[in-house]
Amino acid sequence: AETPFRLWPPGNDTEATTLGDASGSSCFPHRREGHIRNGTIIYLETAYVNLHYETFYSFIHELCRCEVAKDRVWTLPTNTVPSFFVGPRHYLTLGFEKILAKFNETSCGPIFLGTPESRPDLTVVTTTYPSNFEEGSMYWKLRNDPRYIFICHEDGGERLEANASSVYFLTPKHTNYVVPSYFPPSFVLSSIERKRSETALHPPIFLVMGGFSQKKKRNVVSLVNAMRENSAKDFVVRFMGGTSSGASNESMANLLRETFADDY
Repeated sequence: AETPFRLWPPGNDTEATTLGDASGSSCFPHRREGHIRNGTIIYLETAYVNLHYETFYSFIHELCRCEVAKDRVWTLPTNTVPSFFVGPRHYLTLGFEKILAKFNETSCGPIFLGTPESRPDLTVVTTTYPSNFEEGSMYWKLRNDPRYIFICHEDGGERLEANASSVYFLTPKHTNYVVPSYFPPSFVLSSIERKRSETALHPPIFLVMGGFSQKKKRNVVSLVNAMRENSAKDFVVRFMGGTSSGASNESMANLLRETFADDY
C-alpha cells in the first residue's frame, strides 16, 4: 500500500535504470523482478516532518557507489538490486515525495514510501544527537551493530569517536563521516540548462540554515576563505534560522558583519 513508484519503465524489464558509470552505480544488475525480490532492503528512517530531508539523497548515493574502498557498513551486495524505503510515511511531505519519485528513476534501486513490511537488512537512522547515545539506551546498545547506520548531527566527543563503528558524523573532523553533498540530477539544473533558462538572469543563492551563534552549530567562519576565493563571481549567501537558540536577529547580524567585513 506504500509503494506508489514503478520499479522499472512500463513494458521494459531489461533496460538498466541505474545512473551509469558517471555515478559509480553501474555494478548493480538491471531492475528485473527477480533481482529486486531478493535484494537488500534499506530503510531510511526520518525523525520528523522536513527534518534533514536534504541529506537523504547523499545517503542513497553513497550506498549506490561501487567503490571498493568504501566503509563496510555502506557497502551493499551487488548481485541483486537494493530496495530503499523512506518513512514513516506520515512524516513525508508532498514536495519531498515528488523529488524522490524523480530520483527513483535514476537510483541504483527502487525507492518506496513508507516502512518495509519485512525487517530491513540495513536501517539508516537519519537524525541522531549525542544525547541519544546515553549508556544503556537502545541506540547505545546498537552503536556497533552493522545492521544500523546512525547519522549524528552534533559532535559527540571521544566517547562516540572511539567506540561506535555504526555512528557517522557529517564533517571530516571525525573518523567516521559522510559529507551530504549529493543532489539528484533532476534536482539540479545542468550548466547548459541554466544558461538557456531564466535562472541565468539571477545569481545562484546559497543558504546557510540553523543557529550559527552557538559553538557546536554552523561555523560561518569556515566560509570566509571560500568567499574570498570566489569574490569575482556573482552569488548570494543567505543565512536563516537560529533565533530558536536564543540569539536575536541583531546579534546574528553583528556576527556576520564582523566575520565578513569585506563582503557584508
